Parts: sequence; C-alpha cells; structure tokens
Amino acid sequence: MKRIITLLLLFPAIFTNAQVVDINKFDEGKMNAVMFSRMNYYIENRNFYSLYKTSVGHKRIYRFIEKHNEKIALLDLNEEINRRILRKFESKALSVTNIVGNVSLIDSIRIDSFITYQAIADNCITTWTNSENLIFMNWSQIGGVVSYFNKRTRIAYVSFAYFQ
Repeated sequence: MKRIITLLLLFPAIFTNAQVVDINKFDEGKMNAVMFSRMNYYIENRNFYSLYKTSVGHKRIYRFIEKHNEKIALLDLNEEINRRILRKFESKALSVTNIVGNVSLIDSIRIDSFITYQAIADNCITTWTNSENLIFMNWSQIGGVVSYFNKRTRIAYVSFAYFQ
C-alpha cells in the first residue's frame, strides 16, 4: 500500500518529466541547470530572445553563500554578492560611474515542501517577478546560476546573476 501511495505522489512529477528532489542528496548542479532552463523559458516568452549561460564568478558566489548564508539576511546577502563579487567583473567605465552592470537575484527556499527542482525554480521566478527585482528580470542576455543547499537548515539558496 505504501508503494502505491508513493507512486501516486510521484506520478505528477514523473508524468511532467520533472526531476524529484532528494533532500539527502540535493543536486546543486541539477538545480543550476533547471533554474537556468526555467529562467530562459521565462525570458523567451516575454522578450523573444534567449539567454546565454556563463559561469563567471560561480565559485566565488558559491563560496560566499556557503560561508555567509546563516550569518547575513537574504537581502544583505544579495547586496554583498552584487557589491563584493559581481562588481569586480564589471567594466572599468561602469565601476567609475557607479552604474550597475552586473546584477544578482537571490532567493532562499525551505526544501521540505517542494518535490521537484522545477517547482523550486518556478517559485524563485515568481518571487522575483512579484518583488522590486522585477526591473532586473530583463537585465541582460547573459546569465549564470549558483545554487547552494544548507543540509542543516534544509534551505536552498538560488542565485541568478545577469552579466553585461
């Protein structure tokens, strides 16, 4: 009986070709791929262009989130990623004039209530489109995703960075 109930719960995810989240083995690489795919789909449907994937600053952003996720509030974490990491990849002209060139969006999600990576990605996009971050959703055609999963708190941090 337990197997039938489990199959019935997983059927929608299997039917839609979704990838189920295993909390004990959260796959950050898979989350990055799914998030980029969902964000690209969102952008294509609204702006008629595709995103190009980059891994610029990926390791630095990952290490920063890993080190500071429990110490800094989410908005401050995003601000620090923009200021400390992404700012270093901007052109000299942008940095001298204090004009923003590279922008990061970040969201944190408790994984217990989500069953698929697609649901997590869709939740991030919904959060960003229903906030002040909406103005950055069409910032550039070049983007990169960094996700980090804190096993102790069971919170996934998903960062999407736009590069000019």
